[in-house]
Amino acid sequence: MVARIAQAGADLAAIEAAALIREVGVGPEALHREGQRRRALSKLVAATRHAVVSTTMRRLTSLSDPFHEYASEQLHVPSPLFLAQHGFADSEAALRERIDAGDAESALLLGRLLIGLGRHAEACRWLSQSLVDHVDDAAAHAHLALTQAFLGEPDDARRSADRAMQLAPNRPMSLVFAAVVRAYAAGATEDVFLGSTLVTEALELLERSRAGRAAVVPATSPIHAIFEELEVRVTRGRLSVVLPPDFGIHQKGVDDLERAMELTRTGPATSSALVPRGALEIFRIHAAYFVGMAHADAGRAELARGALHDVLLIDPACPFAERAYKRLSELHQSAR
Repeated sequence: MVARIAQAGADLAAIEAAALIREVGVGPEALHREGQRRRALSKLVAATRHAVVSTTMRRLTSLSDPFHEYASEQLHVPSPLFLAQHGFADSEAALRERIDAGDAESALLLGRLLIGLGRHAEACRWLSQSLVDHVDDAAAHAHLALTQAFLGEPDDARRSADRAMQLAPNRPMSLVFAAVVRAYAAGATEDVFLGSTLVTEALELLERSRAGRAAVVPATSPIHAIFEELEVRVTRGRLSVVLPPDFGIHQKGVDDLERAMELTRTGPATSSALVPRGALEIFRIHAAYFVGMAHADAGRAELARGALHDVLLIDPACPFAERAYKRLSELHQSAR
């Protein structure tokens, strides 16, 4: 950026120098004309700079509304009917029994499950407990960062996310969750320049995550590996589609979300007895909701209807479904 500014300054100086040389010897009015031109040029530069910076500031400050919305609906809050249908109370009780029996890894699994249920404070406690015995577990630090961000603890979230990246610098989960932490902080800050820095970091982390590789840890339960790609795809996808369109990553987000929906239907997790009942439906409802809204915003009505109908089928009594009903009604009205 500094080099581009310096080059622009040099180009402008060259233009001014050439104009001044042409004026030499023309007459006494030349100095007056040169003064007028310099004042006009200064006003033009100032106006152009103000316009560009103002546009950028408006774009960055506009993150606050979508990101506050993102913070309030980023996770499926299941209806009592959904919880009962899939036996989540039994799954939670089984994990607690395993924790009481000394299975510390189950604390991480329970924390991840509670994130999926929107119970962030409880998730934060169990994830913190899992780190007592697994202090170098990058996944635990990454998930803890997510809960801390959602609980309004940006400094703690940043530390946890950075620790996850130190432990696993090329692991997509570490990178994606760190991007969420920064994007969430960008949406909450009123400092536009800090917001700009945080958004830039988030975008860089998202791109790095696409080239990263999931960690292979033989001692880790297979269920974590089964969930990891889904978590990465859904988290990266929904973050990409709620960012302003001019960041140019919407389609990548749509691709991630559609891949997540495919994995919940045909991936290895669908036949694994280790996956708690209803867990895949939680991933799919997130993916369906955000990809449906993205298609609707882009004017792809048929694709939007298909995805939003999936939301209604999975949990018709949840907040996601209420918003999906509303959007489907708007699509129906616009089609008339």
